[in-house]
Amino acid sequence: MYHILAVLACVFWGSTFVSTKILLTAGMSPSMIFFLRFLIAYLAMLPFCHRRPFFVPWRDELRMCLAGMTGGSLFFLAENVSLLYAQSASVSLISSLPPLLLVVWAVLYPGSKVRSSWRLWVGALLAVVGLWFVVGDLDPAASPRPLLGCSIALLSALLWCVYQLIVNPLSEKYGIDVTTRKIFGYGVVTIFPLIATELPELPALFAQSKVWINILFLGLVASLFCFFAWNIVMEHMGAIKSSNYLYLNPLVTCVAAWFVLGEQVTVPMMLGGLCILVGIYLGVKPEKRNAT
Repeated sequence: MYHILAVLACVFWGSTFVSTKILLTAGMSPSMIFFLRFLIAYLAMLPFCHRRPFFVPWRDELRMCLAGMTGGSLFFLAENVSLLYAQSASVSLISSLPPLLLVVWAVLYPGSKVRSSWRLWVGALLAVVGLWFVVGDLDPAASPRPLLGCSIALLSALLWCVYQLIVNPLSEKYGIDVTTRKIFGYGVVTIFPLIATELPELPALFAQSKVWINILFLGLVASLFCFFAWNIVMEHMGAIKSSNYLYLNPLVTCVAAWFVLGEQVTVPMMLGGLCILVGIYLGVKPEKRNAT
């Protein structure tokens, strides 16, 4: 069951890059897209967890706020801004790096019991080569500042790693529903200063059917369902193991971007994507140990 939830979440998340690109081309700002999707998810979730505690001890409340920023406002702001400058397929490929980054962090962290292996470092090297292929083949005609977009996408990948390390112990302590609700809430609160002046523009934007359709998809499916499902997956599978499924995202994005947006997937981009995915697989796949 948890594997099915992980696959569904990643398929929907892979589609969000295309939905976000549609909203950006319709005139909605990166910060407003995030604000609306998390606000919808938060309001939809309240009837199911209104009896749960709204406040926890202040140290954990600060951790909840940090999770809401690293997995919410800052993460999605960086990801949405990167889509302004680079193709959705490129951004999605770079966003698939957290599994490998988490393993490298686990190995390098002082006092860690996770062992280094040749798979890890070969996988990391392949991922770097893959990034070089992806970034080196970016077409300025298809995206205005592709290198900047990919750099911001890499920042969002790092933020997601921080989020996963923070949220797992919180979910174990307070439950998935409380943690997810607070992440949505703090995401909305921390992004609000950036969108306050844009609120009067919403009626004109929502006159376009593609705007409200994609916002509802992002809020109810990609945020409410996926975040709830992902926290369940992480609680039962762990942060590192569950992150293995994230490399499905770029495959979904590439197909959806080609079909919906008409984005071109070139041979160097495919080679780069293959290097990244193989690198992630090698980096996170556990070593087989001989029986003694």
